Parts: sequence; structure tokens; C-alpha cells
Amino acid sequence: MLEAVLSPKNVPETPVSSSRKSLAIIYNPTAGQRRQARLKRTLEALESLGADIALHATNHQGHAREIATSLAASDARPDAIVAAGGDGTINEILNGIVDAQIDDIPLGIIPLGTANVLAIEIGLPTSPEKVARALIEAPAQNISTGTANGRRFIMMAGAGLDAHVVEKVDLRLKKRVGPLAYVYETLRQIARGYGERYDVTIDGKTYQAGGAVIANGHYYGGRYVCAPDARIHAPSLDVCLFGQTGRGAALKYGAGLVLGFLRKLPSFQVIRADTIHINGRPGDPVQADGEIVARLPVEIRVGLKSPPLIMPA
Repeated sequence: MLEAVLSPKNVPETPVSSSRKSLAIIYNPTAGQRRQARLKRTLEALESLGADIALHATNHQGHAREIATSLAASDARPDAIVAAGGDGTINEILNGIVDAQIDDIPLGIIPLGTANVLAIEIGLPTSPEKVARALIEAPAQNISTGTANGRRFIMMAGAGLDAHVVEKVDLRLKKRVGPLAYVYETLRQIARGYGERYDVTIDGKTYQAGGAVIANGHYYGGRYVCAPDARIHAPSLDVCLFGQTGRGAALKYGAGLVLGFLRKLPSFQVIRADTIHINGRPGDPVQADGEIVARLPVEIRVGLKSPPLIMPA
């Protein structure tokens, strides 16, 4: 369907001078109309800049990872592999490139997700035309990632309330109302009297917590800040510990995150770490970049070298 958009109706711009012209774009053909429209505009802008585009549609969960592995391992590798989707899609494609044991092919993003946390973190422009120009012109920079039981993540991993919300959120509702689906599921989980406890061992020292978010970047769930000093360039992780459990504590932490006073709560702390072990009820979900990627117990580490990420300078 999207192949037909690669004949822009507008007068083409003069192609820019760049060595990055061959782009393999992985996308979900069942995305909503608004996201399809944004992708169409981005593709039109890319072709007007002289890009050679190959589209790869996904058709099942995990397919983006499979496609990325195949592309990265190919003898005719593109100049960059581009994830057209949300943070979960980016996560799949990152892991696919890593599976191919290739660490020099750049990863680009066309943000089409619900929160687009990574795009916000790297300061990617919001307009399709500026995204297109960034994919061709912006430098590919080395980043540090984390691993959760071996699965790479870029922005964050978590065990506790946020992982339960990710696991249970209604995907049909999410498609209709976007981020509000997470708000609804969070309130539903709190109403159930959520009160799990976890042993979180950080570089050998164990803490008791009602939940933990392991941050590789400082934004969380959009433009909310959980770990203000975390950066994707730094080879370390920041562990956000939520010390209390129960309805009142969950509502307090949520308000603190949204209103910006989370760091002032005495039961909340951020600890820099290299290795984290989380134990709790066996089988409890672990989320990474907004997708369930593991079950407790989980070992989270600073990742090894990752594919460079295309981002504004």
C-alpha cells in the first residue's frame, strides 16, 4: 500500500549531499490512519531528498526483529535501517541488528508510537520533513544500551506497577485513545490494591522496593522525568526505586512524576548502577521500552557496544 506514495506530488527539493541514501524502512501496515499519513509524508520527503527507499512490512509479533536481522546480515546492506513505529518497534529492530552481530549499521527512527520517548530523548524534530532530513543528514552516534535477561533496551526497563500496566493495557483502547489507555490501566491496577514487593540488588547491595524502573535515558512515558541525570550516551544505568506499596503510594508516585516532585519524596531514590538483579513473585512481568520482554527473576546490565543511532547533533 505505502509503495504507491513514493511519487511526491510536490515539486522535489534539491537532493542533499550525503553518503546515507539507501534506507530500509520497517513498518507496521496495520497502523492507524494518522500514523500511516505521517509515514506517507516522511516517505515523500525522503524521496524528494534523493533517498533510495526499501519498505519492509511486518505481519506478526517479532517480525520486525527478524527483518532487521536479515537486512543487517545481507551482503547488500542499506546505509541505515529505520524503525517506523513506537519505542517497542525500535526495540525489536535494535535487537534484530544485534542478533546479526553487526554493530556499524546505523539505526534510524520515524516516530509513530504512542509516547515516542526515544524521539523526545534525542530531540528529534516532530515534522515529517525534518525527520526525513535528519535520517539523511544527521550523524549516527554511539549509544549505550541495557540488557534485561539478554534482551537489549534503549530507554528503560521496569518491574512493578509499570510492567503490570504494560502487560494488561487494552491494545484496542490504546489504538483509539493513545496514552489515555495507560492512564486507565494504571488506575485499574491501583484500584486492585497493587502491593507487590521486590528485592532489588544493585551492584551487590539489596534494597526492598515496591517497584523499580531502570533508566538509560531521563525521559519516561513521554516528557516525564524519572531519572534526571540518565543519558543514553553514558555507559551506566540509573535505578529508580519506589520504596512504598499500596494505593496511596502509587497515587503519590504518579502525581510526583506528572507534577515534577517525584525526587522530593523520601521513599523514592535514584541509584547509579552497572548490574541489577530483581527478584519477586516468579513470573512477574518485566517491561523494556514499553514491551514485556522477560519474567522475574531478571538480571539487568549495562549493554555492550550497540548499533549507532541517527540523531540530531
